[in-house]
Order: sequence, then structure tokens, then C-alpha cells
Amino acid sequence: MQLWQDNGPAFTECLQNIGVSFAWFWYNPKGYLYAIQHIKEILKDTSIPSGAHVPFGVLRKSKKNVIWDGLGMKRILVIEDEIAINDLICMNLEIAGYEPIPFLDGAIFSAHLKEQDDYDLALLDIMLPGKDGFVLLEELKQHQIPVIYLTAKGDLPSKVKGLRSGAEDYIVKPFEMLELLVRMDNVLKRFSKEEEEIRIKDVVINEKKRTVHKAGTEVLMQPMEFDCLLAFWKYRNRVMTREQILNLLWGVDFNGESRTVDVHVGNIRKKLDFADVIITVPRVGYRMEVSNEYD
Repeated sequence: MQLWQDNGPAFTECLQNIGVSFAWFWYNPKGYLYAIQHIKEILKDTSIPSGAHVPFGVLRKSKKNVIWDGLGMKRILVIEDEIAINDLICMNLEIAGYEPIPFLDGAIFSAHLKEQDDYDLALLDIMLPGKDGFVLLEELKQHQIPVIYLTAKGDLPSKVKGLRSGAEDYIVKPFEMLELLVRMDNVLKRFSKEEEEIRIKDVVINEKKRTVHKAGTEVLMQPMEFDCLLAFWKYRNRVMTREQILNLLWGVDFNGESRTVDVHVGNIRKKLDFADVIITVPRVGYRMEVSNEYD
């Protein structure tokens, strides 16, 4: 696996060379920010077609905009008064396929919420000008918008107060973006109204019943194969390393052979004829490629 550390130019060159397919990477802020600042410029290249797979999603182009599709464009409030942190979170969310809506002031956001409340999740700081996060939590609850606190207040009383007040999660700064994305996904899943059935080509997956049908005929899947299939769907149109898949299926402390994933992927491809759906990303891992018509 390649690690991108303080190496923005190499990252941008990689994006161009592999047709903007994306590998998860670990980063320090300098290298990561350098890379992110160049992604949009790269994607404006007319040689990259609409529908190309880009970081965590699928690229859509219009005459004026470059747009990412990957997670149904959930609308995420980012209420954080530190501009650099707010911008960094928003850039990450854009790349991950979300639509971030930033606010720097608690009072301004409170006034806005009275006029507009069509949001899927709020990432909320506690120490804000105007109104603090504890006050805003009560207002967000009235509009049925789930909240994840992102705050430097790591003391136990603040954590207890935040969670007891109704926040869905509480993350202390500094944090890893991958951790935030996973926690967001968990909260969004709890509040989602998605149908129980997932349809990909002629395959129907029922998560609740844990059944898979292809062309109307049930396909028997081993428990780990089924879980692996769901993981690919959950993070569809994103590159996943073998290690990340193992951690999702077995837990973060799994110390087994990463090639175990290859066996499960091979079985899924064979049973469901998914050779063109679950794509191998050389030296990195896999990506499930699905178009919007399957979402």
C-alpha cells in the first residue's frame, strides 16, 4: 500500500496517472492539504470524462461545476468557528460525496435554522460565538437533525453533558477523518429511511433478511461473504484497502492475513457475476463500481 505523507505533488501525479481512481492514504496536514487543493483543478481537465471514478465517488460535470456523487449527496452542517478546521472538514466531506454547509457563528446559524432545516446531520463545535453548541443542540433536536459534537472539550463532564443532552456521538479534536466518516455513516444509517432491498444489476440484497437473489433465484452466501458484500455497498464507488475491509469485518485488532479478503471477493464475483462490479485496484484493494441508477 502506498502511504502519502507530505507529498502533495506525488499524490496529484498519481491522480492523473490512474485516471483519478483514489487510494486511501494516511497523511500529515501539509501533504494532505496540498493534494486536496489540486484535486478540483485536475478534475476540470476535459480529458477526464463525466462518470469517472474519483475520490470516494463518481464525477459529474456540468458547464460550471465539478460535482461528486457517492453517498446520495447528504447535506451536512459544519458548525465550527475556526476557519481552517471548518474548511478542512468541508473539503473532506466534498470529496467523500457529501454536501457540506459551513457556519462560523452560533447565532447566525440559529437564525438560519428557523428558515431552512433540510439537513441530514450536523457536525457541531461546542465553543462558538453567538450561541454555544449545547444551546444549538436543543434547537437542532427540535428540527430532528442528528448531531455529532466535534470539540476540543475532552473533559468527562462535557462528554457526559453532550451525550446525555441527545448528541449521537462526541469526537474530541484532533481526530482522523476516516474515523469521522465512519462515525457519520453510522449515525446517518440509524436515521436513514432507505429501503431494505439493495439492487445492483439483476441482484437483489435484503440486508434485514440477509438474503441475496440473482435473476430471481436465491444465491447462498457465507456469513462473511454477505458482510463483505454489504461493506462494498456501504462504501460503494470508493477504493477500500484490504486492511480496511478486514477491520470492518473482523474489527480493528484483526491480525490475520489480508489476502483472506481476496478469497471472499473471488467467491462474491463468481456467485453474482460481479467481475465488472467489484474492481481490483492494483497494489491497493478493491472498489465497488455502481452508477446512480442502482442507488
